[in-house]
Amino acid sequence: MDTLTLRPGLPSEASTLSELAMRSKGFWGYDEDFLTACREDLTVLPSECDGRRLVVAVVGGIVVGYIRVGGTQGSVTSSIDTGVTDMTGMS
Repeated sequence: MDTLTLRPGLPSEASTLSELAMRSKGFWGYDEDFLTACREDLTVLPSECDGRRLVVAVVGGIVVGYIRVGGTQGSVTSSIDTGVTDMTGMS
């Protein structure tokens, strides 16, 4: 069994991560109108892949999920803003 590895997201992966988020949301049977309404919130920007705010989960060289960490600059606390898992292999 391949090991799960966590690493910072790369700016070049922003599009791939955005597609993963849409695929994951679509797994739950939401209609196209709802998914379209969610697209902006689920879009990962290259600037978010700055080595601090986005952590990617990789298994066997394939990105299987990510978390986006939120918080305010200078704050000692933060939270998981978004968590995405590739659900296609779980059905």
